Amino acid sequence: MSNRGRTYDFERIEAMFGTYIANRYDKDHSKMSDLNGGKLKPTLMEEEIEAEYIRAGERTKGMMNAKQMATMKDEKKNVGTSRQSTVGFRDNIKTYISHNKGAFWELVRAPETDMKGKSTKCYLEDGCSLHFNIYNRLGDAYHAPPYSSENAVGVIMAVGNTGKVLKKNRGDKKNTYLSRDGGLQWTEIAKVPLIYEFGDHGGILVAAANTEATTQIRYSWNEGMTW
Repeated sequence: MSNRGRTYDFERIEAMFGTYIANRYDKDHSKMSDLNGGKLKPTLMEEEIEAEYIRAGERTKGMMNAKQMATMKDEKKNVGTSRQSTVGFRDNIKTYISHNKGAFWELVRAPETDMKGKSTKCYLEDGCSLHFNIYNRLGDAYHAPPYSSENAVGVIMAVGNTGKVLKKNRGDKKNTYLSRDGGLQWTEIAKVPLIYEFGDHGGILVAAANTEATTQIRYSWNEGMTW
């Protein structure tokens, strides 16, 4: 999804009507206070404020009063700090999911155990959740975005990690996750990033390693319960 040359991570889940997954920059890891009325609060970049400042000046031909001028200068000053360095931006990305057409967004609850039955020790109450790679790579190796099909109701596969934020550095460990209920609950199905495809209304799931050479594919006849 692109706007004015910038890319945003957003995926509409075909397998469940009204379900969306999105990545967004979070300045404050510990709060969701910038969710404005259940909607993602837009971030104005400095150049946009600068452009609006110029346009307003042209419209009024220098007739803005002192209060209006001061307000626009304050806005420019405040959003000027939103221009983060690449490292700062990369370190502050979280994944959110909406089940009601974007009216409300929440962090993605991580599975309680991994594929080997070991506790993930990742709880929303502790600020830990599940994060997915979508489209904006930010210099990372390419991973398949969350995938679903309208013919496989409820089934979603995605590559990501558990933690406080999405890991975006090359070499960060990524796992593959699957949901059978439209993103409400997730299970870990592989300790490596996979690329995937569904067939026969979700009756067969096919996957293969995506970041390394392989001569094998894995498949499941029971929505990922066994492979």
